Amino acid sequence: MGLASPFSLNLPGNAQGWSVTGQVVSGAVLGILCAAVVAASMSAKAGPMIPVALMVVLPALAAVVLRPRVGVLMLFFAMGFIEEFRGGIGDTGAGGDEALRSERTPFYAKTIGLPSLYMPDVMIGGILFLYLAKAVLWRNTLGMRLDKIGLGLVLLALALVLSIVVPLMGPQPFGPAILDLSTLGSITLPEKNVSDVARYLPVLQYKLFFILFPAYLVGLVYFQQTRDIEQMLRVLGIAMAATVLLGLYRVVRDPGMIRMLVPVIFDTGSVALMAMTVFYLIGRWASGHYAMTRSVIYTLLAILLMLLILLSFRRTMWGAIALAIPLFPFIIPRHAWRRLFILVGIGLGLGLLVLVATSPGQALLHSVLSRAAETHLNQSSTLYRFAIMTWLVENFFDIPAFGYGLQPMWNEKVYIRFFYTSMENVHSLYIWLIMRMGLVGFTISGAGLMLVLWRMWEVYRSLKEEQYRILVGVIFLSLVMYFFNGLFNPVYANVRHLVPLGLALALVTQLPSIAARARQSTPLTGAG
Repeated sequence: MGLASPFSLNLPGNAQGWSVTGQVVSGAVLGILCAAVVAASMSAKAGPMIPVALMVVLPALAAVVLRPRVGVLMLFFAMGFIEEFRGGIGDTGAGGDEALRSERTPFYAKTIGLPSLYMPDVMIGGILFLYLAKAVLWRNTLGMRLDKIGLGLVLLALALVLSIVVPLMGPQPFGPAILDLSTLGSITLPEKNVSDVARYLPVLQYKLFFILFPAYLVGLVYFQQTRDIEQMLRVLGIAMAATVLLGLYRVVRDPGMIRMLVPVIFDTGSVALMAMTVFYLIGRWASGHYAMTRSVIYTLLAILLMLLILLSFRRTMWGAIALAIPLFPFIIPRHAWRRLFILVGIGLGLGLLVLVATSPGQALLHSVLSRAAETHLNQSSTLYRFAIMTWLVENFFDIPAFGYGLQPMWNEKVYIRFFYTSMENVHSLYIWLIMRMGLVGFTISGAGLMLVLWRMWEVYRSLKEEQYRILVGVIFLSLVMYFFNGLFNPVYANVRHLVPLGLALALVTQLPSIAARARQSTPLTGAG
């Protein structure tokens, strides 16, 4: 069975009739929501926009309560479209300024370190609760299964728990009483909150990383049939199209941001998802799965996404994509290689022609080369990462067996030349894992990763459907990009990496049974 187009959405009705209890609960929920809308509309203190907003939000909330899968689709869209930061780096007119890099949008939080519920927390927790309530009321099963991916994540969770619990048994588990916050740079915190923020930051980092596990559970309960995969791809396709429109709007509004090297799309999570979309579209096209009209539409989408990837000016993501490209031919069917190499040849020829022979192309090439040339030790971000690596080499054998746990590390200074910083906000997945989890915890998590990769290879080999093999292959490429990006960036605290990762791993877990059921009901075909 082929997968449907990413740009149509048809939400199915209930597969089973509702029980009397379910109808009563549903009616009560709708009644309460309608009453809330009326009360808000009649409130003298409420502004005119509040009732209007409630009239939009509450029906959507009612749909999620009645159909939790709608909430999952909303989560897909949010992860695919909503950036973690509200603009690029540069002057306000170009989309933001340097200080705003540390100011999370309301989708995530209003402050950097204060404990709070993020919207992804609410969405994921609420969806899991609704699925559980539905299973109890309708007496359904959740359809979860435990494979090597689940066992690998269990090992990772065990390492995280041990890294938290064991250091709490030692002296001063929350660090020294007096904290030096002189390295905070552009982040300004109220004095009364300084001590609390320093205490909460390790908790915040752990909590953000832990979101991987409930995201995996959401994926397990959502992915049950081929329609679930189709609707996921449609919603992500809509999110990618919206991202393209957003990027084009920013460029049209301020064309100078390209010359100033201001990222059109700032968040690395967006760039990773755009790259996955391009890999998937090219893989399906090269395999002959698209008709002419869809091929033209998807080619245009892929070209625009690749342009935005360049205009993101994310050097680490450029390197991650470059590492994934040589692996790409091996995840698609062998018969697709000819079309792929023809496409690559035509694309390279036209791309070089545009870059060399046109003024916009020359300006783009100059901006990309200028950004790549900034990778040297006189550039602050490069110097910072080099200093962190140096600290790790010098202090590797002094790290506790289970890491520093929840201890704040503002006082752990890193010096190199004229530059110094602290070890609190480490821009590296691996150094953070070693510091927080210790050498033993890092080894356990490495074993969990091997189990995940092993299972992915088993699933890839067992699948007969080309579109599903390409999908698993793209998820593998996303892991390649994720772990390369983790060398230099704090992906441990980026929910737009971790939530899609958890959902994707759940899809791999469920794919064999989904494909088996599809083969029993329909004849096998590679097109979609």
